[in-house]
Amino acid sequence: MRQEKARRKQQEEEKRAREEEERRTREDEERRKREQEEKQQREEEERRKQKEQEIRQREEEQKRKQEEEKKRQQEEEERRKRDEEEKQQREEEERRKQEEEKFRKKEERRKIDEEAERKKVSYFNCTQSK
Repeated sequence: MRQEKARRKQQEEEKRAREEEERRTREDEERRKREQEEKQQREEEERRKQKEQEIRQREEEQKRKQEEEKKRQQEEEERRKRDEEEKQQREEEERRKQEEEKFRKKEERRKIDEEAERKKVSYFNCTQSK
């Protein structure tokens, strides 16, 4: 009877030990599974953040290039306008010089003609008075 009781007690202790071991094993598996899921979530979050950062960098680079192109076009347009204004000024200056030269030659011609007329009149007067 005592042996039976001792055997049953031992079986119950073994059963409790097995159940305890199974519980610990189950908890360990659940903990490992939870840790693995958390690790995967962290990695996915990290990949998502990295992708977002790469997208932001590409967008910023694209924006910077667009701004540079816009600035280059503005500078090109300003240079073209300056060149055009300078060309117009040179042309205007050339026309003014040509007009001045034309006027100067006309004045010289007029003075020469006046001098010639005066000499002719003077000569005519001289010959008339004789």
